[in-house]
Amino acid sequence: MNIWIGILIIVAVILTAFSYAIATFFLTIMSGAPFVATRKKLIREMFDALPLEQGQVVADLGSGAGDFLLVAAKEYNATRVIGYDINPILTHWTRLRFKLHKAPITPEIHTCSFMKADLSDVDVLCLYLLTETMEKIRPIVRTLPEHAIVISHGFQFPGCVPTRTVALPHGNMHVYNMKAFQAE
Repeated sequence: MNIWIGILIIVAVILTAFSYAIATFFLTIMSGAPFVATRKKLIREMFDALPLEQGQVVADLGSGAGDFLLVAAKEYNATRVIGYDINPILTHWTRLRFKLHKAPITPEIHTCSFMKADLSDVDVLCLYLLTETMEKIRPIVRTLPEHAIVISHGFQFPGCVPTRTVALPHGNMHVYNMKAFQAE
């Protein structure tokens, strides 16, 4: 009899974990930023094309597993990295990855909608968001400092002209300075 109670508890835990994972997955998709991992090689190519400078503050809206943030911290000596993602599984995973990879800084990871992001001291904003989501975040992007740049992998801001577009093996990187958003 005790074995059946044990099995029942294990099944209940597995079903709860699975339900939680499914719920957060759909919540992420409905928020406009489905999780899609970006290869480190591609991130390096994007940062090299900027170039990303030592000591900058890097933020990622819809940070997922923290790939952009981890590369910025470990390989480009960012002084701060800030991630926003609504999926608590991914934000916990990001924090764990920073510890496992012995990153030189502790990331600031927020488990919330990136519509609540504070970008007031960000130098580089990384985006890999769908076009309709990028339209929604314009008011947040406009809060960036004047010197900040925005990089978007794959998708453009509707009605904004990028400062430059860099062809990458898996799509384009669009680079914007703040003038692109103030001219609207």
